[in-house]
Amino acid sequence: MRTPAATLALLCALLAGCGRNDEAATAPTAASRVDPLQAFLTATGEWPETIGQFDYTSKVCFDRTVDAVDGPQRWVAVCSTNRDDAHGAAGSNALYVLDARGEPLRAIATAHGLEFGSNGNPGEVELLPLGAGRYAFSVGSGWTGQGYAIGSRTLLAPHGDQVVEVATWYDDFGFGGNCAEADRCADALEYATTLEVAPGAGAGLPPLRLHERGDDCGTPVDRVHDVTFDAATWRYRVPAILVRQECTTPPVAPE
Repeated sequence: MRTPAATLALLCALLAGCGRNDEAATAPTAASRVDPLQAFLTATGEWPETIGQFDYTSKVCFDRTVDAVDGPQRWVAVCSTNRDDAHGAAGSNALYVLDARGEPLRAIATAHGLEFGSNGNPGEVELLPLGAGRYAFSVGSGWTGQGYAIGSRTLLAPHGDQVVEVATWYDDFGFGGNCAEADRCADALEYATTLEVAPGAGAGLPPLRLHERGDDCGTPVDRVHDVTFDAATWRYRVPAILVRQECTTPPVAPE
């Protein structure tokens, strides 16, 4: 015959909750907590991204929290791949600068449906520190066809509530020329550009230094372009020579 104490112990074991309050028993676990970034992207209505008549496969391809001049920010990129009609089509990128001081996440500046990349694939996204708590998205794209191989670089930065393009150049360009069965064509053009954030201050963003090296129709090229920011247009004054597809010097015939 069980004693009253033994009966109480048995009931506690069966209920598996004796001594716990209801609040503790129903507290959410870490696994059931909604990810704040996923909640934000879902609330935008653009996740996963859909453009026109094509379906895209979307994923978060960049996510970094930084100490910006206005406080902590979360810089996020969504990369969308065109799976329906990839040939000849660019991919797509969406960019977000979010206030990271609390939850739910709040958008500071955004950009949607940016066409970068090739063969349906989006551009590759990196973060470029510009000093003094300033940053820009750096998006790289590649394209090949008809003797050309082009790698481009685009910088995008917040301006008001938008993430806008502030500079574009070719960081890798190659054209084999129009001759056939030759080691080197006279009209071949090849050049590559490296980037350095130059010292200096002023309205908007700091200057850039673009170092160009290559071969311009048989003439070696090695020159530096100091590129300043124009606060009136909110763009860098990138020289047109850094997006050229033809030589700037007369062709030198191969020996």
